[in-house]
Amino acid sequence: MVTQIPELDDYINVLRLNLEVEDNLKQEICMEIYQNLYDKYNDFLVKGYGIEQSTAYVLKDMGDCVKLAKMFNTVHKKDVKDFRTFRIFYDKRVLLAGVLATLITSYII
Repeated sequence: MVTQIPELDDYINVLRLNLEVEDNLKQEICMEIYQNLYDKYNDFLVKGYGIEQSTAYVLKDMGDCVKLAKMFNTVHKKDVKDFRTFRIFYDKRVLLAGVLATLITSYII
């Protein structure tokens, strides 16, 4: 029987909400972090820590889940520019809009 720890489950839920990656990748990331959280939790229990202490140490070790999600978003970001370029080849009317968007974006940034 697997014991569910609400604080650890909340961590995963907040992480999931802040991930901006493809759905299948989001699922993989959440499952990996979930397993990592519960492995660490069980390690602390085996070392003799209580439930509350183990939970607190795990959450402290993992760090802020929003920052973790941002890291994953940066590493696995969806490349919008490639999609825009792909679309230009199929719709010549978009060419001017794409060029203008690129120029404006380059100028603003």
